[in-house]
Amino acid sequence: MGVRLDPRIAGTDHVAAVIEKMEQRLGQLTKIAGAAWGPCAAHLKTYYTGHVLSVALYAMEVWAPWLSKAASEKLEVLHRRGLRLITGLPQSTRTMNLYMEAGIPRLHDLLHLRLSKAYERLARLLQDDKRREVLATATMTEAGEHHKQMLNQFSVGDARLPLRAPRNYLAHETTFAGRISFGSTLKGAMSTLPPREQRSV
Repeated sequence: MGVRLDPRIAGTDHVAAVIEKMEQRLGQLTKIAGAAWGPCAAHLKTYYTGHVLSVALYAMEVWAPWLSKAASEKLEVLHRRGLRLITGLPQSTRTMNLYMEAGIPRLHDLLHLRLSKAYERLARLLQDDKRREVLATATMTEAGEHHKQMLNQFSVGDARLPLRAPRNYLAHETTFAGRISFGSTLKGAMSTLPPREQRSV
């Protein structure tokens, strides 16, 4: 399925392949992205997310939770390199400003979001579904805790269903709202949404 497994389940072989492929594709992006020439930032972002970032995100829930900090940082460095290419920002730009300018979060945050969505899908299954056994694993237990923290952080409601929810999901079992904006507060005085839209969150 495109994921390389090693005996220690450390993801070393797969990460090496991902890094090699990302470096190759970032090289291609470098040839078409210039500070004063080339496609606009929106087109570069589309190219990056579809052709480069997708390599790192593919089946990330399977291999990324077991990565070492060093391997995770190597991927993050490549990710930041791609963001600088699409935004045109210099090396001196602060890391958080780079993510905000590009409108793309860290790989670490993307992993947690994807794990939260996986937890949500599993938790909505019927009680007798065998797939619910995955919820007992350490990775899903951690994802469940992060899921709860994320709900509290963004003040989301408890009656919203994600889009394309399968019919065998139980709406009352979980409280994930499908509307979360990176770097935004949805409700309250610090909200980035107008009052009319806040009432619908």
